[in-house]
Amino acid sequence: MSGNLFSIVIPTRERHDTLKYSIASVLNQTYREFELVVMDNFSSPETAEAVKSFDDPRIKYCRAPERLSMSDNWELGLSHATGEYVFILGDDDALMPDGLELCFKILNAVNLKIVSWRRSFYWWPTAIAPWRRNLLSVILSQEATIWNPKDQLQKVCKYQLTYENLPTIYNSFIHRDVIEKVKSIGGRYFMSYCPDLYSGIVNSYFFDSFLYSYRPLSVAGISGHSTGASHAYRSMDSQPYKDYLQEHKTDITERHPALINSDSEYIILADVFIRTKELFFPDDGNFEIDIKSCLSRMALRINVDAANYDTTLNQIKALAQKYGIPLSAFNIPPKLTKEPEAPQGPSLDSDGSLASLAINCEQAGITNVAQAAMLVRGILPPISTLRITNKTGRPLGPQKTSPAPTKQKNPETPAPPQKYVGSPEFLKQLAGCVNLYEIDPSEPSVTAELRQARKQIADFWLSATTDDLENLYSGHAGKSHQILLSSGIKEQPLTQTEQTFADELAAGIAEGQDEPKFIQYLLAAILYRPAAQMPVPGSVPHLPNWFLNHYHKFVKA
Repeated sequence: MSGNLFSIVIPTRERHDTLKYSIASVLNQTYREFELVVMDNFSSPETAEAVKSFDDPRIKYCRAPERLSMSDNWELGLSHATGEYVFILGDDDALMPDGLELCFKILNAVNLKIVSWRRSFYWWPTAIAPWRRNLLSVILSQEATIWNPKDQLQKVCKYQLTYENLPTIYNSFIHRDVIEKVKSIGGRYFMSYCPDLYSGIVNSYFFDSFLYSYRPLSVAGISGHSTGASHAYRSMDSQPYKDYLQEHKTDITERHPALINSDSEYIILADVFIRTKELFFPDDGNFEIDIKSCLSRMALRINVDAANYDTTLNQIKALAQKYGIPLSAFNIPPKLTKEPEAPQGPSLDSDGSLASLAINCEQAGITNVAQAAMLVRGILPPISTLRITNKTGRPLGPQKTSPAPTKQKNPETPAPPQKYVGSPEFLKQLAGCVNLYEIDPSEPSVTAELRQARKQIADFWLSATTDDLENLYSGHAGKSHQILLSSGIKEQPLTQTEQTFADELAAGIAEGQDEPKFIQYLLAAILYRPAAQMPVPGSVPHLPNWFLNHYHKFVKA
């Protein structure tokens, strides 16, 4: 053992241009006692030269005898680490200048085996997504919370949280006891093609508590070398993801039989989780992947790589069909036709407090991840303001508290669908279903969902009171009505039940032209029949002004 409390391991492969800044960020620490292991995955001589240029005794340079898979290189790097707590830093990432000092203070305040954090994100000028280049995103919260990792893991299984909320070795200092515990079961620490996600799963399962700091201890750098970005933007056909697949020497694109073959990050999460569960806790029924939630996340994020939209849509269809889930259960947005704009400036929390900053680094004169980490440190308040609470929110000990802490947001939890026609949830779900119908009108589950929505809207109008119709039509119910009329569902032949219902509505119109219910029958009937089949006189004297314009559009359609 080296006697060091901290070991930082940087696995690297042919990235000497970014590696030097990652190393510099570690050497910039305010806490000076540590060990830095650079684990070179059989790179060209430039990598060794970049390391040697620092001439610092705290650096330990190791080189693999041949090109290894990512997991094998990480495992080899881990074997060279001798510190009590170990963290793996990406070779285009940065350790915050006060990262080790803050971790040391946390460990003095709480006796825990894992200290984890939410990373800031810096997109290098070389990032493959042009609209992301030179962007730095900083969370401003000064809160750290002690969580039960199993609770977090269950939420990740349900896609309510991302794996960034798990204590992975890529965003955490992990005590050697945790590493040895996992190795005692499997013979090694990394046993998956996706080592960062895998480590978050096993670390969560085998220990009962960890600290999660919303103040970053590191900055995730996304450069042109980034495997993750290369995977996220697969339509750009960049090399890092291809290299990652090739280096495994075995096919890692074959997904678990419970899934479909897909390179979606959400299906990969499911695949890694299912396989890890089978290795370590196969009989624990408390942890199961929620397939419907997986599909919801895929649908919600389908435009991250808009050029890959059709492929992702087909994968959603295939997995939904495998599990008998109607495609209409998901709100799939239309395909984006232009690149998104990069955010810039402050973002506010729901209570109006400042939550985060998006910084244009080109304007700020920042060109690398080490500089980005220095900028983040300059923006954040002193580390003494960090407030540590347990999972119930009760402060631990007499600590200096920060201003009102930022509440933890949970953007991963979808709102439960509501079937009330006048609700915004119904409108949103219907709009998504109409979009699916426009994409593929032959999809049976989508057509069935639209038929059901049509009946709900028709029944809604029939049950409404006459005095409320104007207000209802000007609100969400009216918008839902108009969206359905524009969907083309009337081009589908009516079922026998629908035909009978439409005939009853037409009869009600014919018999009740002088009755208050006339407009309600008409609102329901136009969802089923074209104008030529409606028993309405040409002058339509009974139509109120609030509906007249829409009715004329319907007649002309």
